[in-house]
Amino acid sequence: MIDDVAPGPYAFGARGRNARGIWSDWAWAGATAVQGENAPPGAITGLSVQASGGAVAMLRWDRHPSLDVRQGGRIEFRHAGALSGATWQSSTGIGKAVSGGVTEATLPLKSGTYLARAHDAMGTPGPVSGIAIRAASIIPTTTVVTLAEAPDFAGAAEGCRAAGGVLAMAPGQTRAIYAFAGRIDLGRVQPVRLITDIELLISEAEDLFWQPSGTAMWTPPDARLWQGSTDAYGDVDLQVSLTDDDPAADPAWGPWQSFDAADFPARAFRFRAILSVESPDYTIGITGLTVTALQAA
Repeated sequence: MIDDVAPGPYAFGARGRNARGIWSDWAWAGATAVQGENAPPGAITGLSVQASGGAVAMLRWDRHPSLDVRQGGRIEFRHAGALSGATWQSSTGIGKAVSGGVTEATLPLKSGTYLARAHDAMGTPGPVSGIAIRAASIIPTTTVVTLAEAPDFAGAAEGCRAAGGVLAMAPGQTRAIYAFAGRIDLGRVQPVRLITDIELLISEAEDLFWQPSGTAMWTPPDARLWQGSTDAYGDVDLQVSLTDDDPAADPAWGPWQSFDAADFPARAFRFRAILSVESPDYTIGITGLTVTALQAA
């Protein structure tokens, strides 16, 4: 028996050796495709998080025992602002997935819960592990401005709708764009740290009921009664565009760039959220969408 081999095509052969150490010829079987384990990989264990430098979260965990994860698999991460009760479907992606064989990752530092999940080489996900942290820094900071789009969501929406305090993807859509109604103007070019905070639920599309008028009937706190999907097959990517010019005039805006918690030097900032799901079978409902700008005190 050959124990624990990576998935892929193999040609298996065998040969014997006598007491004098002389080998026989090889006998070969036909080519075989090893599909890997049918069972999902186990949960990540030993997950811990440490804040470093006031801007970086260092996550560490035990080496995953499954070869299907270590060879060809990956570890994915998501983040939720809640310190307890966070789930995969109520969180957003943060950072990039790492190879299943590594045991640490560096991510942007944000208060809340970091979630980690192993996927094997076939893409099968395992259980979710989480660790909560309150972001702290030895460098004092002060809040310059907080830009909150909920509950009105008065910005321009493409492929999504706002109703009852919820920004939800329109039926049949797999991608939507929401441009913030508000912007941040610091009055002059200066550095700030921008931190995102998103409250959402990713669920199966048929769970979302629509009135004849086309507006969503799902409204908080009723949304919490929804069971939703056990997996998250979508994400919200918050993006920022910068300018050193007066935003009230004719500013030259820079390109859009994704961020979770990062430092930017500029005068003014505009924001948008990119909502995406794997297929029309899933939808995203956002109940909180906030950007906070911090500076050293």
